[in-house]
Amino acid sequence: MRRRTYLTLAGAGLLAGCAGSGDDEGGGATTPERDTATESDTPPATNGSTSQETQTEASALFVVESFEGPDTVSVGETHQLEITVRNTGEVTGTYQGTLQYTTSQASGWDETEIEIGPIDPGEAETLTSDEITPTEAMEVQYRITGTDAGHTYRVVAPQAGLEVGRTGLVEVGLGYETTPMAEVAATNTGDAITGMASLTVDWFDGNDEYLASTRTYTRGLRPGEAWLARADPGIDVENPDEIASFEVSPGPASPAVYGPNGVTVSNSEYRASEQDVVVRATAKNTRESPIDYLVFVGKVYNDADEVIGHYWTNETDIDAGATVRFEGEPRTRGRNGAVSSHEVLVSTDNL
Repeated sequence: MRRRTYLTLAGAGLLAGCAGSGDDEGGGATTPERDTATESDTPPATNGSTSQETQTEASALFVVESFEGPDTVSVGETHQLEITVRNTGEVTGTYQGTLQYTTSQASGWDETEIEIGPIDPGEAETLTSDEITPTEAMEVQYRITGTDAGHTYRVVAPQAGLEVGRTGLVEVGLGYETTPMAEVAATNTGDAITGMASLTVDWFDGNDEYLASTRTYTRGLRPGEAWLARADPGIDVENPDEIASFEVSPGPASPAVYGPNGVTVSNSEYRASEQDVVVRATAKNTRESPIDYLVFVGKVYNDADEVIGHYWTNETDIDAGATVRFEGEPRTRGRNGAVSSHEVLVSTDNL
Protein backbone atom coordinates (compact mmCIF):
# COMPACT_ATOMS: atom_id res chain seq x y z
CA MET A 1 0.00 0.00 0.00
CA ARG A 2 1.37 3.44 -0.94
CA ARG A 3 1.17 6.02 1.83
CA ARG A 4 2.30 9.63 1.95
CA THR A 5 4.01 11.72 4.60
CA TYR A 6 5.11 15.35 4.54
CA LEU A 7 8.48 17.00 4.79
CA THR A 8 8.52 20.56 6.08
CA LEU A 9 10.60 23.00 4.06
CA ALA A 10 10.77 26.75 4.24
CA GLY A 11 12.13 29.80 2.47
CA ALA A 12 13.71 29.27 -0.94
CA GLY A 13 14.22 25.53 -0.61
CA LEU A 14 15.92 25.37 2.79
CA LEU A 15 14.76 22.80 5.31
CA ALA A 16 13.27 23.94 8.58
CA GLY A 17 12.85 20.40 9.92
CA CYS A 18 10.79 17.37 9.03
CA ALA A 19 7.56 15.74 10.06
CA GLY A 20 7.30 12.27 11.50
CA SER A 21 6.15 9.23 9.56
CA GLY A 22 2.60 8.86 8.30
CA ASP A 23 -0.37 7.37 10.13
CA ASP A 24 0.09 3.72 11.12
CA GLU A 25 -2.43 1.87 9.00
CA GLY A 26 -0.96 -1.58 9.66
CA GLY A 27 -1.76 -1.63 13.37
CA GLY A 28 1.18 -3.83 14.38
CA ALA A 29 3.96 -2.41 12.18
CA THR A 30 7.31 -1.87 13.88
CA THR A 31 10.31 0.27 13.05
CA PRO A 32 13.57 -1.71 13.01
CA GLU A 33 16.68 0.08 14.20
CA ARG A 34 19.47 0.93 11.80
CA ASP A 35 22.84 2.63 11.87
CA THR A 36 22.68 6.34 11.08
CA ALA A 37 23.79 7.11 7.55
CA THR A 38 27.16 8.82 7.23
CA GLU A 39 27.77 11.88 5.08
CA SER A 40 28.90 11.34 1.52
CA ASP A 41 31.20 13.94 -0.03
CA THR A 42 30.06 12.97 -3.50
CA PRO A 43 26.95 14.82 -4.71
CA PRO A 44 24.38 12.84 -6.69
CA ALA A 45 25.31 12.38 -10.31
CA THR A 46 21.73 12.51 -11.60
CA ASN A 47 18.24 13.35 -10.44
CA GLY A 48 15.91 10.39 -10.06
CA SER A 49 16.18 6.79 -8.95
CA THR A 50 19.04 4.92 -7.36
CA SER A 51 19.84 1.24 -7.26
CA GLN A 52 21.73 1.42 -3.98
CA GLU A 53 19.96 -0.37 -1.11
CA THR A 54 20.03 0.51 2.60
CA GLN A 55 19.68 -2.48 4.92
CA THR A 56 18.06 -2.48 8.34
CA GLU A 57 17.69 -5.30 10.86
CA ALA A 58 15.86 -8.44 9.76
CA SER A 59 15.11 -8.41 6.05
CA ALA A 60 13.74 -4.91 5.39
CA LEU A 61 15.56 -3.51 2.38
CA PHE A 62 14.98 -0.02 1.00
CA VAL A 63 15.57 1.51 -2.41
CA VAL A 64 15.23 5.27 -2.95
CA GLU A 65 13.37 5.06 -6.23
CA SER A 66 13.12 8.76 -7.05
CA PHE A 67 13.72 12.31 -5.85
CA GLU A 68 11.42 14.48 -7.93
CA GLY A 69 10.83 18.19 -8.30
CA PRO A 70 10.81 20.94 -10.90
CA ASP A 71 13.87 21.73 -12.99
CA THR A 72 13.17 25.46 -12.90
CA VAL A 73 10.81 27.66 -10.87
CA SER A 74 10.33 31.40 -10.74
CA VAL A 75 10.77 33.58 -7.69
CA GLY A 76 7.44 33.55 -5.86
CA GLU A 77 6.28 30.33 -7.57
CA THR A 78 5.02 27.71 -5.11
CA HIS A 79 6.26 24.16 -5.66
CA GLN A 80 6.89 20.84 -3.86
CA LEU A 81 9.48 18.03 -3.81
CA GLU A 82 8.86 14.26 -3.50
CA ILE A 83 11.08 11.39 -2.32
CA THR A 84 9.82 7.87 -3.03
CA VAL A 85 11.24 4.83 -1.21
CA ARG A 86 10.33 1.17 -1.84
CA ASN A 87 10.72 -1.68 0.65
CA THR A 88 12.16 -4.61 -1.33
CA GLY A 89 12.58 -6.74 1.79
CA GLU A 90 10.41 -9.29 3.55
CA VAL A 91 9.25 -7.40 6.66
CA THR A 92 7.65 -4.04 7.37
CA GLY A 93 10.07 -1.28 8.29
CA THR A 94 10.71 2.46 8.31
CA TYR A 95 13.32 4.06 6.11
CA GLN A 96 15.64 6.48 7.90
CA GLY A 97 18.12 8.68 6.09
CA THR A 98 20.00 11.95 6.08
CA LEU A 99 18.95 14.65 3.64
CA GLN A 100 21.53 17.34 2.84
CA TYR A 101 20.79 20.62 1.10
CA THR A 102 22.56 23.75 -0.08
CA THR A 103 22.10 26.74 -2.36
CA SER A 104 24.35 28.76 -4.63
CA GLN A 105 24.38 31.43 -1.91
CA ALA A 106 25.49 29.07 0.88
CA SER A 107 29.07 28.15 1.81
CA GLY A 108 28.36 24.50 2.69
CA TRP A 109 25.78 21.78 3.20
CA ASP A 110 23.13 21.62 5.93
CA GLU A 111 21.26 18.44 6.76
CA THR A 112 18.21 16.97 8.46
CA GLU A 113 17.11 13.43 9.29
CA ILE A 114 14.12 11.99 7.43
CA GLU A 115 11.88 9.00 8.10
CA ILE A 116 9.53 7.38 5.59
CA GLY A 117 7.17 4.65 6.66
CA PRO A 118 6.34 2.18 8.03
CA ILE A 119 6.48 0.59 4.56
CA ASP A 120 5.11 -2.91 3.96
CA PRO A 121 7.14 -5.43 1.94
CA GLY A 122 6.97 -4.67 -1.78
CA GLU A 123 5.26 -1.33 -1.19
CA ALA A 124 6.50 2.24 -1.76
CA GLU A 125 5.81 5.44 0.10
CA THR A 126 6.37 9.05 -0.95
CA LEU A 127 7.56 11.83 1.33
CA THR A 128 6.14 15.10 0.00
CA SER A 129 7.43 18.50 1.06
CA ASP A 130 5.26 21.32 2.23
CA GLU A 131 4.75 24.06 -0.31
CA ILE A 132 7.95 26.00 -0.99
CA THR A 133 7.82 29.62 -2.18
CA PRO A 134 11.29 31.00 -2.97
CA THR A 135 11.90 34.71 -2.56
CA GLU A 136 15.12 35.12 -4.54
CA ALA A 137 16.98 33.64 -7.49
CA MET A 138 19.45 30.82 -6.75
CA GLU A 139 20.37 27.21 -7.45
CA VAL A 140 19.12 24.65 -4.92
CA GLN A 141 20.64 21.19 -4.40
CA TYR A 142 19.44 18.21 -2.36
CA ARG A 143 21.06 14.80 -1.83
CA ILE A 144 20.42 11.78 0.36
CA THR A 145 23.65 10.52 1.88
CA GLY A 146 24.70 6.96 1.15
CA THR A 147 22.66 6.90 -2.09
CA ASP A 148 22.81 8.34 -5.57
CA ALA A 149 19.47 10.08 -5.06
CA GLY A 150 19.20 13.84 -5.20
CA HIS A 151 17.68 16.77 -7.04
CA THR A 152 19.02 20.09 -8.31
CA TYR A 153 16.92 22.93 -9.66
CA ARG A 154 17.14 26.64 -10.39
CA VAL A 155 15.05 29.49 -9.02
CA VAL A 156 14.94 32.26 -11.62
CA ALA A 157 13.71 35.82 -11.42
CA PRO A 158 10.54 36.37 -13.44
CA GLN A 159 10.68 39.06 -16.06
CA ALA A 160 9.14 42.50 -16.08
CA GLY A 161 9.04 44.82 -19.07
CA LEU A 162 7.46 48.03 -20.29
CA GLU A 163 5.53 48.48 -23.52
CA VAL A 164 4.81 52.04 -24.61
CA GLY A 165 1.29 52.90 -25.75
CA ARG A 166 -0.28 56.27 -26.42
CA THR A 167 1.84 59.42 -26.12
CA GLY A 168 1.21 63.13 -26.28
CA LEU A 169 2.66 66.54 -25.46
CA VAL A 170 0.61 68.29 -22.76
CA GLU A 171 0.78 71.71 -21.14
CA VAL A 172 0.81 71.39 -17.36
CA GLY A 173 0.14 74.24 -14.98
CA LEU A 174 2.55 74.36 -12.04
CA GLY A 175 1.87 77.37 -9.87
CA TYR A 176 1.88 80.53 -11.97
CA GLU A 177 3.56 78.90 -14.97
CA THR A 178 2.84 76.18 -17.48
CA THR A 179 5.39 73.79 -18.93
CA PRO A 180 5.23 71.19 -21.70
CA MET A 181 5.45 67.58 -20.53
CA ALA A 182 5.53 64.27 -22.34
CA GLU A 183 2.58 62.11 -21.28
CA VAL A 184 3.24 58.42 -21.93
CA ALA A 185 1.09 55.37 -21.20
CA ALA A 186 3.35 52.38 -20.48
CA THR A 187 2.20 48.89 -19.43
CA ASN A 188 4.12 46.20 -17.57
CA THR A 189 3.85 43.30 -20.04
CA GLY A 190 5.99 40.94 -17.93
CA ASP A 191 4.93 38.40 -15.34
CA ALA A 192 6.63 40.07 -12.37
CA ILE A 193 6.02 43.22 -10.40
CA THR A 194 8.75 45.77 -11.03
CA GLY A 195 11.38 47.15 -8.74
CA MET A 196 12.29 50.33 -10.58
CA ALA A 197 10.97 50.96 -14.10
CA SER A 198 11.97 53.88 -16.29
CA LEU A 199 11.21 55.76 -19.49
CA THR A 200 13.64 57.98 -21.39
CA VAL A 201 12.27 60.94 -23.32
CA ASP A 202 14.33 62.67 -26.04
CA TRP A 203 13.21 66.25 -26.74
CA PHE A 204 13.27 67.93 -30.18
CA ASP A 205 12.60 71.46 -31.39
CA GLY A 206 10.53 72.58 -34.37
CA ASN A 207 13.40 71.77 -36.76
CA ASP A 208 13.68 68.21 -35.36
CA GLU A 209 16.93 69.18 -33.68
CA TYR A 210 17.74 67.21 -30.53
CA LEU A 211 17.59 69.29 -27.36
CA ALA A 212 18.13 66.96 -24.38
CA SER A 213 16.89 63.82 -22.64
CA THR A 214 14.81 63.30 -19.50
CA ARG A 215 14.32 60.08 -17.59
CA THR A 216 11.30 59.38 -15.39
CA TYR A 217 10.77 56.49 -12.96
CA THR A 218 8.17 54.48 -11.10
CA ARG A 219 8.24 51.47 -8.77
CA GLY A 220 5.94 48.59 -7.90
CA LEU A 221 4.18 48.32 -11.27
CA ARG A 222 2.17 45.12 -11.27
CA PRO A 223 1.92 42.75 -14.27
CA GLY A 224 -0.61 44.23 -16.70
CA GLU A 225 -0.73 47.52 -14.81
CA ALA A 226 -0.55 50.79 -16.75
CA TRP A 227 1.58 53.76 -15.79
CA LEU A 228 0.50 57.15 -17.19
CA ALA A 229 3.88 58.81 -16.87
CA ARG A 230 4.63 62.50 -17.26
CA ALA A 231 8.20 63.50 -18.07
CA ASP A 232 9.09 67.06 -17.05
CA PRO A 233 11.94 68.59 -19.12
CA GLY A 234 12.82 70.61 -16.03
CA ILE A 235 16.49 71.56 -16.01
CA ASP A 236 17.32 69.25 -18.93
CA VAL A 237 16.02 71.68 -21.57
CA GLU A 238 17.29 75.24 -21.29
CA ASN A 239 14.18 76.74 -22.90
CA PRO A 240 11.15 74.39 -22.68
CA ASP A 241 9.23 76.68 -25.07
CA GLU A 242 11.43 75.32 -27.85
CA ILE A 243 10.05 71.78 -27.42
CA ALA A 244 7.93 70.71 -30.37
CA SER A 245 8.07 66.91 -30.17
CA PHE A 246 9.61 64.00 -28.33
CA GLU A 247 10.53 60.33 -28.67
CA VAL A 248 10.26 57.84 -25.84
CA SER A 249 12.00 54.54 -25.15
CA PRO A 250 11.41 52.17 -22.21
CA GLY A 251 14.31 51.44 -19.91
CA PRO A 252 14.97 48.39 -17.75
CA ALA A 253 12.12 47.17 -15.54
CA SER A 254 13.81 45.00 -12.93
CA PRO A 255 11.64 42.44 -11.08
CA ALA A 256 11.27 42.65 -7.31
CA VAL A 257 9.62 40.75 -4.47
CA TYR A 258 7.00 42.58 -2.41
CA GLY A 259 5.10 41.47 0.67
CA PRO A 260 8.01 39.77 2.50
CA ASN A 261 7.25 37.22 5.21
CA GLY A 262 7.21 38.65 8.71
CA VAL A 263 6.06 42.16 7.75
CA THR A 264 2.49 43.25 8.44
CA VAL A 265 1.14 46.39 6.77
CA SER A 266 -1.80 48.26 8.31
CA ASN A 267 -3.42 51.71 8.38
CA SER A 268 -2.83 52.21 4.67
CA GLU A 269 -4.60 55.39 3.55
CA TYR A 270 -4.32 58.47 1.36
CA ARG A 271 -5.53 62.06 1.23
CA ALA A 272 -5.84 63.99 -2.03
CA SER A 273 -6.79 67.55 -2.91
CA GLU A 274 -5.81 70.04 -5.59
CA GLN A 275 -3.10 71.28 -3.24
CA ASP A 276 -1.42 68.04 -2.23
CA VAL A 277 -1.51 64.22 -2.10
CA VAL A 278 -0.35 62.23 0.93
CA VAL A 279 -0.01 58.46 1.28
CA ARG A 280 0.74 56.76 4.58
CA ALA A 281 0.89 53.30 6.15
CA THR A 282 2.27 51.40 9.13
CA ALA A 283 4.47 48.29 9.00
CA LYS A 284 5.31 45.93 11.85
CA ASN A 285 8.25 43.53 11.99
CA THR A 286 6.64 40.30 13.23
CA ARG A 287 9.86 38.31 12.85
CA GLU A 288 12.03 37.16 15.73
CA SER A 289 15.03 39.01 14.28
CA PRO A 290 15.68 42.55 13.01
CA ILE A 291 14.99 43.62 9.43
CA ASP A 292 18.03 45.33 7.94
CA TYR A 293 16.25 47.15 5.12
CA LEU A 294 12.59 47.80 4.32
CA VAL A 295 11.25 49.78 1.37
CA PHE A 296 7.87 51.52 1.23
CA VAL A 297 6.29 52.32 -2.15
CA GLY A 298 3.12 54.42 -2.26
CA LYS A 299 1.27 54.60 -5.59
CA VAL A 300 -1.76 56.68 -6.56
CA TYR A 301 -4.23 55.99 -9.40
CA ASN A 302 -6.72 57.89 -11.53
CA ASP A 303 -10.25 56.70 -12.33
CA ALA A 304 -8.89 54.55 -15.19
CA ASP A 305 -6.70 52.64 -12.70
CA GLU A 306 -3.55 54.09 -14.22
CA VAL A 307 -0.63 54.89 -11.93
CA ILE A 308 -0.19 58.66 -12.03
CA GLY A 309 2.33 59.13 -9.22
CA HIS A 310 4.44 57.33 -6.66
CA TYR A 311 6.64 58.00 -3.65
CA TRP A 312 9.20 55.69 -2.09
CA THR A 313 11.42 55.67 0.96
CA ASN A 314 13.16 53.13 3.17
CA GLU A 315 13.74 52.28 6.81
CA THR A 316 16.74 50.39 8.23
CA ASP A 317 17.47 48.29 11.32
CA ILE A 318 13.90 47.57 12.36
CA ASP A 319 13.96 45.56 15.59
CA ALA A 320 11.88 42.43 16.08
CA GLY A 321 8.34 43.45 17.06
CA ALA A 322 8.95 47.12 16.16
CA THR A 323 6.52 49.26 14.19
CA VAL A 324 7.49 51.94 11.66
CA ARG A 325 5.36 54.53 9.94
CA PHE A 326 5.59 55.65 6.32
CA GLU A 327 4.29 58.94 4.95
CA GLY A 328 5.08 60.59 1.64
CA GLU A 329 3.78 62.84 -1.13
CA PRO A 330 3.62 61.16 -4.55
CA ARG A 331 4.47 63.49 -7.44
CA THR A 332 1.53 63.59 -9.84
CA ARG A 333 2.88 66.43 -12.02
CA GLY A 334 -0.27 68.49 -12.12
CA ARG A 335 -2.80 65.71 -11.48
CA ASN A 336 -3.47 65.96 -7.75
CA GLY A 337 -7.19 66.37 -8.37
CA ALA A 338 -7.33 63.21 -10.49
CA VAL A 339 -6.24 60.86 -7.69
CA SER A 340 -8.99 58.37 -6.85
CA SER A 341 -7.22 55.44 -5.12
CA HIS A 342 -3.86 54.25 -3.82
CA GLU A 343 -1.73 51.23 -2.95
CA VAL A 344 1.16 50.78 -0.50
CA LEU A 345 3.74 48.03 -1.08
CA VAL A 346 6.70 46.96 1.06
CA SER A 347 9.81 45.03 0.10
CA THR A 348 13.15 44.01 1.58
CA ASP A 349 14.74 44.23 -1.90
CA ASN A 350 17.05 47.10 -2.74
CA LEU A 351 14.88 48.91 -5.26
